Amino acid sequence: MKRLIRLYPAAWRERYGDEMEALLEERPLGPFDLVDLFLGALDAQLHLRGLGHASEHEKGITTMSLRTAGIAAIVGGTFWALTWAIILLDQVIGAAEGNVPVAFLTVLVAAIGTLAALAGLSAVQARVHRRATWLSFLAPATGIILVAVGFMGMAAIELFWAIGMLGLFLFMAGSAVFALVTFVVGVFARAAAALIGAGAVLGVLGFVAVLGSGGESVSQVVALVGMVVFALGWILIGIDAVRRDRSTMATGPAAA
Repeated sequence: MKRLIRLYPAAWRERYGDEMEALLEERPLGPFDLVDLFLGALDAQLHLRGLGHASEHEKGITTMSLRTAGIAAIVGGTFWALTWAIILLDQVIGAAEGNVPVAFLTVLVAAIGTLAALAGLSAVQARVHRRATWLSFLAPATGIILVAVGFMGMAAIELFWAIGMLGLFLFMAGSAVFALVTFVVGVFARAAAALIGAGAVLGVLGFVAVLGSGGESVSQVVALVGMVVFALGWILIGIDAVRRDRSTMATGPAAA
């Protein structure tokens, strides 16, 4: 526990360390609590909120990952959109050669951002329904790790392409589960969750149709629309998380 608190800046520890330690001693830490603490430390190190604000420990651990996870979701969604745009360029004008390194970079950033968002948002939702949240986190998180590994390695070994594609399907299917749980739990905007779910389903159906038809234009359009809706959903849920964090900070500990 002391090692976790040491992740925070010295000024933060001096001001809030003892109270945070006392809070953490009240109950055992679960995996999502560790995510909260880590993202909270990252938030503090990057000075995303100043020391003059009410400390997170005064409100419990629940909201510690909101701001960082929200920003990560916005970044992840934006870079997924950039990735789909590069893929579209390849399909339409055959511009893959020069864009391959850029696509690898955008996939990596999108994967890291979405994984951080999944962890942070799930840490908050786990307060409401822990079991369902675990299910909705593990599948897309595993898929996104495979996507990153596959896309980074496919330039050297062809087998990694299959790993990346498997990861992409698992990530999309898992994201549909995450969207469903998010919609039911109702912690974050249901409209954003619906977009993630609809985009994931359309994306999977479109990709399956493309593979089965040899690349019909209608299938490509379905897949593209699904990917755009999917990316938009992540951006919107990120914006919602950041807004909720600001609302919590504005209303203060009592209201939270």
